Amino acid sequence: MTRFEEVDKYISEIPRFAAKTGTENLQNILAALGNPEKKVKSIHIAGTNGKGSVCRLLSLMLEAAGQKTGLFISPHLEKINERMSINGQDISDQDFVAAFDQVKECLEAHPDLQHPSFFEYLFLMATIYFAQQECKYVIYETGLGGRLDATNVLAPMVTGISSIGMDHMQYLGNTLEEIAGEKAGIIKEKTPVMFYTGSEVADKVIRKVAAEKNASCMDASQFELKVIKESPEQIDFSMSSRYYDLKNLSIHSGAHYQLRNVALAVIIFEEIQTSDFPFHYFEGEDWIKEGINRFEWPGRMEWIQDNILLDGAHNENAAKALLSSLENILPKWKKKALLFAVSRDKDYQTVTKLLSQGIDPQIIYVAELDSERKTDHETLDALFTQENEKVEIRDFTNVQDAMESAVKELPNDCLLIITGSLYLAGEVRTALKKKGQIHD
Repeated sequence: MTRFEEVDKYISEIPRFAAKTGTENLQNILAALGNPEKKVKSIHIAGTNGKGSVCRLLSLMLEAAGQKTGLFISPHLEKINERMSINGQDISDQDFVAAFDQVKECLEAHPDLQHPSFFEYLFLMATIYFAQQECKYVIYETGLGGRLDATNVLAPMVTGISSIGMDHMQYLGNTLEEIAGEKAGIIKEKTPVMFYTGSEVADKVIRKVAAEKNASCMDASQFELKVIKESPEQIDFSMSSRYYDLKNLSIHSGAHYQLRNVALAVIIFEEIQTSDFPFHYFEGEDWIKEGINRFEWPGRMEWIQDNILLDGAHNENAAKALLSSLENILPKWKKKALLFAVSRDKDYQTVTKLLSQGIDPQIIYVAELDSERKTDHETLDALFTQENEKVEIRDFTNVQDAMESAVKELPNDCLLIITGSLYLAGEVRTALKKKGQIHD
């Protein structure tokens, strides 16, 4: 086992999910490390769905503007290094180990400090890495919620909140107001907040918190987005923003939900552009276009083969967004198949119902994730059968066997949709990559 593999194993064995109690211990660890999070300008993004896409889009726009930009995201699909990158380059195994060792040595030197959680450990490593690499900006995606999330120790120059819906209710609350309140917890005193939540209820909560914090706020949904042309692989569109009338935009995805993420990323970029570096009108338009044009996000409406679509939809809002994007695609296929696996802490009863009714597949492959949080295949089989007693269902105890069977049996006139979890998306991509069937 290499040193990197030892470190990866150590981190992966730290509990991932626990009740949020606050950030005091984390702040003490950061102080002991010399507060690396304060050495780089940060942008902080929260949301139920879409926040990772917003982060990636924004990073590409800043890169196009010539800014050295760090990106901290979760979860990873295939390798843990994906969580930390600079200008599109994932952290190397060597730098990953070095950052880990610095945190570990700090903890050993301060036995009064509690051991950080899985996500906190990675966040600490990221702050060290980005500071040492002298990034100009770092974009941090929250892990869970916002108010009590590890990333909320940051003092960002701007915050962003993407789509808000029902997810992680056991941690964040059982109503949209409660969940929005947790997400709005990232809003800081006199720090601009930009949002595109897709919910009037959530918008009201954000505006209220922003007013209490004397923070200016802007709703990206007020700016017009117009679809010009679309295909399963690309959407051509135009957008009006605060400063630009953006035409001839193209995103290499058939996912309509990504347009909302584009709108939010654009207005955050404009806020940074006007407040933190010289405002070059014409160059700014080019930087925005380049960032959008370069955008790709594995596991989100990703065509991995001509008739296989992969999407990490794992909650009600994400499932509805997926089905909306499929409206013009499904009628073109004579047959539909579904491969589904999901974590047990998700509202999979609602998701299975939506997918069964919205896709109406002739065959469903249910599988179990390679995770302690997996939902067993018998439970999923029963839920899909409840929706349609006539549908053919195949049960598998692992994703790889389900994938192999689905691909082997897939006729050319059948569309296979693989969805239910980003962890599922990661397992599928890993399996296909080993077989040489997809490449980066």
